[in-house]
Amino acid sequence: MIFAPWISEYATVWDVETNLGLEALLILVGAVLGACLGSFAHATAWRLNRGISLFMPSTCDQCRAPLTLAMNLPIIGWLICRGKCQHCKQPIHFNMLLSEILMAFLAAFIITGFAWPSSALLISAMTFLWIAMISDANALVIDLRIIAIIAISGGVMLIGTTHPHAIFIGLAGLFVPAGCIYGLSLCYMIIRGERGFGNADPWLMAAIGIWTGAIGGILVFVGAAWIGVIYWVLIRLLRQKSIKLLPFGVLLGISFITYIIA
Repeated sequence: MIFAPWISEYATVWDVETNLGLEALLILVGAVLGACLGSFAHATAWRLNRGISLFMPSTCDQCRAPLTLAMNLPIIGWLICRGKCQHCKQPIHFNMLLSEILMAFLAAFIITGFAWPSSALLISAMTFLWIAMISDANALVIDLRIIAIIAISGGVMLIGTTHPHAIFIGLAGLFVPAGCIYGLSLCYMIIRGERGFGNADPWLMAAIGIWTGAIGGILVFVGAAWIGVIYWVLIRLLRQKSIKLLPFGVLLGISFITYIIA
């Protein structure tokens, strides 16, 4: 089975003529929710990478001044402040705005594309996947607690799925794609004497595999590899330089999001 059973079971088919108003409302709600979650994901990844408590009030990265209400508003706050701290006038990184916009689009897609409760579980998984991707991109580190939440949300989804082989598909997705990464990493270690993947990459693949099933997980893994190849070629052609390290967690995340949308 290429797609995990929940995808067809919970996918929403809209009647545009009768549900246009409801769908528009859901898109708005999803976009607002996604923007807030994108802001949360960016801030959480930033704090995890620096060992800062997640419960401290939001402050400017430069001057440490508490953020005003306007600065805390997702997307709108960045635009109102023109991308600068209202206290020290230092620029607020554009990645924050980009994270909020992308999560807004993703959450709007999920909340209109899948029925409750799968939409809530999937948005939760995507939020923590987003944290893992940002953390991996910035510091080549993924907190295993974040991966565990992605896996747990997938397990909850499987429990609520009526497909008779859902648990088997989820367990196969847990072990088979992650086993592929671990096996390739082991072969690379034998040949080159160094690891081919990061320590957290097999665990992240296992968590994603619970959502996708074995075959879907392999598709996500292969897709991530090709995304990495394309990125390497583009950097080689445009910047005339090679890349020795790629955050594979980011590539897995992009491939998984593409898989869900496709």
